[in-house]
Amino acid sequence: MPFITQGKTNWKFLLIVIVLAIIVGGGVLGWQWLEFKKEMKIPEFKLPEKVKDETADWKTYRNEEYKFEIKYPEWIYLNEKCAEFSGIEPDVKKICFGTIKGYEYKFGEQTGSPIIKNEFIILITPPEYSSIDDYVKKQEQITEEAMGNKISFKIERIYIGNERGIKLTPVLENYNIPDFIVFKKGNIFIFRNLCWFACMFNACDCDEVFNQILSTFRFLE
Repeated sequence: MPFITQGKTNWKFLLIVIVLAIIVGGGVLGWQWLEFKKEMKIPEFKLPEKVKDETADWKTYRNEEYKFEIKYPEWIYLNEKCAEFSGIEPDVKKICFGTIKGYEYKFGEQTGSPIIKNEFIILITPPEYSSIDDYVKKQEQITEEAMGNKISFKIERIYIGNERGIKLTPVLENYNIPDFIVFKKGNIFIFRNLCWFACMFNACDCDEVFNQILSTFRFLE
């Protein structure tokens, strides 16, 4: 037997055999790995595409008195005095956003200039409320006195300009337009979408525009 010489193991010969086995085995494994890499398809890594900010080119309205800013599209008309609502709650600050309609106002035989449809309004109450809950309770009292029966409101918690607020929706059969409300330093900021009126007779997408405008609102401090 080659591994045994005169009753002793031939360790030198055995070591050579082991080394050769390792070399041959390594070569086989290396060949198999190269063949495996040829067959294996490595997926390409792509960086995620940057989401386009649709409001990047919008105008910015900045209010230093109440310390906030909000963005709106180029084609939206801004009416800071909101004259058509000036006789309603005169103590409430009103800022209107709307579109200029390209048609004449007609009523019977009378016609007028192209009119502005205010589709989004910001209402800012005087600092007379201690919280949003205080405002809601008083609104419930006002509506009950005006309509003769108690009106229910659906309340959903939301965030507006990184501040906690609510979506307040009256539960009525013919009117369920929500107000988006946030409280800041005693003032109640109310964001009201008038899209239901603007789209009553014409299809439009001002609901989406309203949500985009509202998403850009932020307090300056």
